Amino acid sequence: MSDFNIQFEEQDQSITLEFEQIGGGAVKSVNGKVGEVVLGASDVGALPSSTSIPAVDNTLTVAGAAADAKKTGDELYTLKEDLQTVQDGLHTLETEVDITDTAKGGFITDNVNVGEVVNVDSINSSSQWKYIVQPTKAGEWFEVTGTGGGGARLWVLTDKNFKLIAKSDASVTQTDYKLSVNNDGYAVFNLLVTNAHSVIHHQLSTDRIELTNWFNGYIVNKGTVGYVFTGTKYNYASNWVSQFIRVKEGETYWITAQCGSSAVGYAVFSNDFTAVMVSNPNVVIREKEVNITTDGFMIVNALTQSPYKVTKKRTEDFSTDFPPAVLTDLFKSVTEVSYNSSTVYTYEDIIAGYDALVSAHPSEIIKTALGTDASGNYTIYRYDFVPNLPSLSGYQNGMGAKLTSDNLVTIFMDACIHGAERPCARALLNLMEKIYTSKDNDIFAWLRSHAKFIIIPVANPYGYVTPSRKNSNGVDLNRNFPMFWVNGSNNSSSDDYRGSAPLSEKEAQYINAILLSLVGKKAFYYSWHTHGMWDSYEHMTCYAYSLLSDTYTFNRIGSDLIPMITESGHAIHDLPLNSGYIGMNQVLDEVGNTANTALCYGINASCPEVMYKYYDGVAGTDYSTKINCMNVEYMLSAVALAYKYLIEG
Repeated sequence: MSDFNIQFEEQDQSITLEFEQIGGGAVKSVNGKVGEVVLGASDVGALPSSTSIPAVDNTLTVAGAAADAKKTGDELYTLKEDLQTVQDGLHTLETEVDITDTAKGGFITDNVNVGEVVNVDSINSSSQWKYIVQPTKAGEWFEVTGTGGGGARLWVLTDKNFKLIAKSDASVTQTDYKLSVNNDGYAVFNLLVTNAHSVIHHQLSTDRIELTNWFNGYIVNKGTVGYVFTGTKYNYASNWVSQFIRVKEGETYWITAQCGSSAVGYAVFSNDFTAVMVSNPNVVIREKEVNITTDGFMIVNALTQSPYKVTKKRTEDFSTDFPPAVLTDLFKSVTEVSYNSSTVYTYEDIIAGYDALVSAHPSEIIKTALGTDASGNYTIYRYDFVPNLPSLSGYQNGMGAKLTSDNLVTIFMDACIHGAERPCARALLNLMEKIYTSKDNDIFAWLRSHAKFIIIPVANPYGYVTPSRKNSNGVDLNRNFPMFWVNGSNNSSSDDYRGSAPLSEKEAQYINAILLSLVGKKAFYYSWHTHGMWDSYEHMTCYAYSLLSDTYTFNRIGSDLIPMITESGHAIHDLPLNSGYIGMNQVLDEVGNTANTALCYGINASCPEVMYKYYDGVAGTDYSTKINCMNVEYMLSAVALAYKYLIEG
């Protein structure tokens, strides 16, 4: 059953009668505020979209109803869009589809009477005519422009057996004519091609999802099939909107947009950034069906002066996979950490800390050498944290899904891709140490049991040791990734030099390979940084996310995270009560960073930044206990909130 409302307005108040469908299009009142009213399917369909219904002796009578609705008042009027209200109540979504291009050559003779069969298989050959036979559903309608003939009517409606229900007048010309459909069946159109002609099908569909994650501006994506998208800087413009959509082979989208010359309406790219589909420039796209033939991503641009919309075909997920586990309490205060000296930890110290965890938990933590960095002097390591899972004694095939590590969410994190930002590396080590040593029933222990972690302790060892933002080749590794690489600096002396080519650096290649291994899996990625500003309390931390992401959700994570860490600072860590929030949300630049490329692969990602020190107007790093503890709290809360909003939903 599906509920819907019909509203009546009176001089002093409005009354809403609540109804539910009881089959065959019939409805009945269910709100108990009035006497029961039962409307047959023909009654509902007969009610016009705007009807003034007077009250007679305080009794409202609806023709064909099984009983009268009683309501005291002087006048009841304005029955609101009867069929449309029913459609809304049934949670349908109206979509426009231009079916003009589906017309075939010739025409169908329809000189039959109501109730007789229209022979849609008998096609009359003619270069001046085209015809369309379109399945219909009750409640849909067509917007028809065209000219028909005597034996080739402009439009014909039939039932499911092609028996004639209604047809246009002979030789009629109609422009933007609204042809309503009251029965499931077929619509037949004969179009004289020498005259203006079009057929727009207004469908009622429950199989589409509208995508609404628009942001102001456009991404230049002009090109042809086969060109490689190296990324172009996002251009802010109030009269443009854009979407970045991760797509999969077999999906179907419908796009409505007006585009320009350098920002075409849509372009689809494979995972290797090669264009596989590009719309024409300077056109108006109306309900264009786009069938995805490869995994990758799609960019959509639209001028706001014209209608724009993106809908996606809804697919049913019949997976027997385990749903994500439900989080316990998100926050845990930290008052002590194991790695807490007031001096800088060496690279060897950081690796030794992880090795100690491997020794203590050999069945759960695996260490892998990825290779050396660009200098050849330092080995970059990967640590996989995979929890032991409960065994299932007597498991038999067919009794249900068996929980394996593949069912767990993967959380990929690295630190110090900008080598000199050292505090985040120690904080990440302390976080993993807390997760794997906690004996309490808290969020640390929960994460240990319910998530897999992939950790690169230091992504840029040369930069960490030197210390330097860049690697030994003078490349800013967080500008060396493919998505938007072209926007990075090509000046080798610049702090954000992008390198000679996307993924030219070994360190970036290691991270990119892990990201590609996570495509299509339940995962998210944090590339940890340390915020290099101390001109205010607000700048002590930064939750940075990409315009390519679900910006609403990531903004929500940051907006929840900042109060959590601030309140903990006031309560536990001697943060001055007049500090205000010690953090900010920020949108990442459109450059070749880790997060932009991860999002291109369909992996939720962010580049959050922990703190160097409490703001006191003095430059320098403060490796105090309170800073080390708060950085762990910040990381923990960021991970827990990402799991809550990105995985649990």
